[in-house]
Amino acid sequence: MLSPENYIRTKARSLPIYECLVNSDWEESKTVLLIIARKHNTGNITACYYMVDLMCLGVKDTNYMFNISHSDYQSKAAEMYEELELEKIDYTLAHNIVYASLEYADEFGFKPHKDFTSVTRFMLEEDTDEVEMIEIECGHNGIPLYLRGPYDNDARANQIVNQLKKTAGPGKYIYIEHEEDFPEDDFDQIDDDTLVQESEEKKNDFLNLYPRFDKLKAGELLQLTDATNFIFEELTDPNSYDEYYDFFAGLLEVEFDDGPLPVEIFGLEPGDEFLADSLEDSFYEILYLAEKKPKKARKLWELYKVQTGDIASVYYLELMLLIEKEPEVFAEKLTKYYQRFPKFPLIKLLFFSNKLRSDCEDVVIQDNFYSFDYFYPKRTNIHLLEIFNYMVFLLTLVLNQNKPSQLDAFYDILNEMEEIPEKQMSILIMAIMLAKMEAVAEYLNVDYK
Repeated sequence: MLSPENYIRTKARSLPIYECLVNSDWEESKTVLLIIARKHNTGNITACYYMVDLMCLGVKDTNYMFNISHSDYQSKAAEMYEELELEKIDYTLAHNIVYASLEYADEFGFKPHKDFTSVTRFMLEEDTDEVEMIEIECGHNGIPLYLRGPYDNDARANQIVNQLKKTAGPGKYIYIEHEEDFPEDDFDQIDDDTLVQESEEKKNDFLNLYPRFDKLKAGELLQLTDATNFIFEELTDPNSYDEYYDFFAGLLEVEFDDGPLPVEIFGLEPGDEFLADSLEDSFYEILYLAEKKPKKARKLWELYKVQTGDIASVYYLELMLLIEKEPEVFAEKLTKYYQRFPKFPLIKLLFFSNKLRSDCEDVVIQDNFYSFDYFYPKRTNIHLLEIFNYMVFLLTLVLNQNKPSQLDAFYDILNEMEEIPEKQMSILIMAIMLAKMEAVAEYLNVDYK
């Protein structure tokens, strides 16, 4: 049996068109919500729906409903478009709307949603001369118009604007930040002198502040950070940013808490006798003191080792004592302990993080090898400390890749994770900001003194 995705890829075009629906104001608004439905021999419906932006971005979103009853299809369609007036159109017009938007968006370097490429485009007929061509107006008076969507964060909006600067050219596109700012009358003149001026100001700020980074006052550091984030958007690509954002969001879509430490974090199995509360406190204290007061941390660790016996967390804590002070010993013992405890997540994460730092190999980040389940298989109780260690690993992976869009997407994901304590989050954010500054400095050809 075929999966729904594979069925749509291989069989959907053989089903007859049942109907095509579109919002009635699509020609005026140029924001199109389109449904293309096909009917099975059983009477069931498979339908794909598309959010199409004729002004600039093409197919922004898409999904499908597979082999559902006619009544379910009608109720789902009504639910999705409950605030819109829908009208039926013939397939040829629906086809032309989608492909006109794709062609226009491609002129400015914008690619369709990934699910369109992999699945829902196969609900449409192939775009050949056999499909009658209908002229569909795109853009606004011949130039692209980007109307910022409600879910477009600052990073996403800046990326799209920077993309338009590069592909359409200064003064040859329109950017509207809020829908309520959309003028009722036509635009008299299009220019982005203000944006160009702001870009030059940010570059001047960076050139003045970055060379004396370690001497900056708090206000100047904030100014440098703001300039870095603004300029960094010029190095990113909106399409790859979206792919990486979705990828990281999927990886970190796990439930976790900051309650008592689960037994697995000590290298024990569920059902094993749990450690005394005092030993849990010692575990935290050793981690906290490892950098600030290593001698005291070492004494606590010796006592912890005696009290707990030969369990994986003892060796993990030893590695944390060595990682900064004795890196060569750390690397040697890390390999040894990983071979001994290959399934213990905290040591496993350290091992692969260290491998990335030392080998600098070109790792493909989308590889499922780096999924959360790979390090924490079959776990239902995930602690905040464990998710933080996984995020440190992901950060190492991202820094190793040296891809601006990837770095920016991970940065935004971190900023949205409100559950992570500020202290731990600041460690990750600072590492990313330093990497961003280095990338911008290389881009502007400026050295840190």
